[in-house]
Amino acid sequence: MLSNPQRLSVAILFVCFCLGLTLPAIGQEKTKKLSDGEITRLLVGKWVAYRDKFKLTFEVKKDGTYQQEWLDPKCQDNKAAFSGKWKVANGKIAITVTQVDAPGVFNVKVGDKVPKMIIISINKKTLNAFDEDEPKSKATTWTRVKN
Repeated sequence: MLSNPQRLSVAILFVCFCLGLTLPAIGQEKTKKLSDGEITRLLVGKWVAYRDKFKLTFEVKKDGTYQQEWLDPKCQDNKAAFSGKWKVANGKIAITVTQVDAPGVFNVKVGDKVPKMIIISINKKTLNAFDEDEPKSKATTWTRVKN
């Protein structure tokens, strides 16, 4: 049987042991690298973001197709719409344009492969990514919206 001082010592050692296991993790965010399959599953849906003066809408469908619209909220005539195919590989979204409706707004043609989007993070509510031809500091944060 342990005496009161021995019990106290054991209790203190136990608390110190537990703190030793948990303190290093406090304040550190655990970032798990997602597989392409997990990214693909999370990506399907409708997303909205704002970049430069444009409101962007990006609808990603399960069948591997997408629709995207760029709209200048101050000038309804200043808009562009794209659609095509998408896939995720190595944490990047690869997009091939199959239809373009961008009268004089963008220099994008059917068949173009636009710069891949490198995913920084994605969850059920937000997607944070940047184009591979731009610095990471130009990342765009997309918010999931209901269809």
